[in-house]
Amino acid sequence: PKESLPFHRKAVEIAVTGGAQSRSQLQSSLVSLSIAEQEAGDIAAATSATHSAISVARACVASEVSSLNRSALVAALLRAGELAEQRGRAERAEQHLDEAVSVARRGGEDPKDRRVLAGALYALGKLYQNQRRPDEARATLREAIEVERARLETQGQSNLEDDMLSHALRALAQL
Repeated sequence: PKESLPFHRKAVEIAVTGGAQSRSQLQSSLVSLSIAEQEAGDIAAATSATHSAISVARACVASEVSSLNRSALVAALLRAGELAEQRGRAERAEQHLDEAVSVARRGGEDPKDRRVLAGALYALGKLYQNQRRPDEARATLREAIEVERARLETQGQSNLEDDMLSHALRALAQL
């Protein structure tokens, strides 16, 4: 993991010099750097890279609201929530995940947008479960399941083939 840090830092540097055209590449590079920093054991650096990714993703959404930009912002917010929870900052984690759900709700009926919403709801439900808030966890996980089932039905897919759905159902059963 530590060996890959220079590569990820260089990717960020290259994306920064690319200007506005490569904002999405910069956001992606920052998320990759965050993951590498976390794997190397530097949660503070991982959090910093994630917050930078969120800023870039917000700028992308502000300049052009698209499903891809919205999904990138949600992904960065989910990552920030995960890192905040890992650092014992449950309130901050909840803020990030609430924002991720809010951004994801602005998506349309496209199956990709619905999948992003279901994933954000699942992450928030798991946070509530970890915080021993069963009522909120139950409601949020149920909504994630409903959104994901509806998405699968519109695509003619089986519920049995969906990992996110099975994880949400297991989490709900544990409450």
